[in-house]
Amino acid sequence: LSDTYDCFLDDQDGYFDISENLLPLRASIDTDCIIVPSYDPVRTKYLRIRAQKSKLPLILYHTEQIFVPEVFAEKLCPKDPYFVDDISAHLVWGKYMAFALVARGVDPNKVFIVGNYRLDSVVVKKKKRILENVKGRNIVLPTSFDGADLTDEEWLKNCEEFQLDPAFNSHRVFYAMRDKWSQLVGLLHNEGANLRVRTHPGESLDYYKENLPKGVQLSDGTVTSLDSDLNWADLAVISDHSTIRYDL
Repeated sequence: LSDTYDCFLDDQDGYFDISENLLPLRASIDTDCIIVPSYDPVRTKYLRIRAQKSKLPLILYHTEQIFVPEVFAEKLCPKDPYFVDDISAHLVWGKYMAFALVARGVDPNKVFIVGNYRLDSVVVKKKKRILENVKGRNIVLPTSFDGADLTDEEWLKNCEEFQLDPAFNSHRVFYAMRDKWSQLVGLLHNEGANLRVRTHPGESLDYYKENLPKGVQLSDGTVTSLDSDLNWADLAVISDHSTIRYDL
């Protein structure tokens, strides 16, 4: 996107105390819109504040939880009275989410089916076999396993706050997902790749300090910028909750 549009890429905003007066400054005067992968009036209220104070349209590229049905309802913000009006456009993977949004009350003219860039890119990677020879390559691996750090008590508190079913025990699923992901790190490391693991800003470093192979760099997502890690790498291997859970 940055090759075509004026984009600012940062995954840290929800994890720091930022003055409301500073939020509009994170989008430059030349920015035409704000595109986000997730939106919730409680969990990501800073996105709404930024869009309104910057007077920019807020576009939501839904990261539908196809394989995680217990949190699908949250993507529709069922208790948010402003959801329908806040979002200027909804970018969705396919008809399932499109119909769900229309049923939620969203204007069909605001819904655009654009496909799944993650799954589409997997097909491309298989064809090009870009992971065939990783020796000496700089590879950054951003993580997204903050749910794995929850205790049973914290999981139950999340269930109450976001109306989730406690029986799903998603925090334990996240932990298993992270272990499976770690196997990929080990494989790439054994092939001679230069690896840098970038943690999710809401994630503890303890697991990685104990489990990463010696020689793998650890980048703290609450300290280092995403741009700096991406600029260091010539390849980023990105995983999401849905695809990893499907692999389980």
